[in-house]
Amino acid sequence: MFKAEKELADLQNPSIEEILSNTCAAWKVEKERVSKIKYAAAVIKNVIVAVFEVSKWVQVGDRYRFIGKQASPNIAALFVGKDVSEYYNDSQNPVKYLDDGVEKC
Repeated sequence: MFKAEKELADLQNPSIEEILSNTCAAWKVEKERVSKIKYAAAVIKNVIVAVFEVSKWVQVGDRYRFIGKQASPNIAALFVGKDVSEYYNDSQNPVKYLDDGVEKC
């Protein structure tokens, strides 16, 4: 899960393109985990607003960004609208790893 930057969170109704652009941005992620990430969930105000299928990760300096597209409606329906505030309690890290629905960090 990737928590959106404040600028995106301040928009009333961000487009899927704006959400994707913000979510695929360069993140400090664990190099060994990058290749295993199949989906990226965009989080705004502790709610998943979109899910993207990751096709490729690209290293940008010491960070990574992904190339992807909107996940299928079946996948999105499992996550969009879910409150994930429990994963972000007292955490400054905008990236959270989940494995089969269980936090792994």
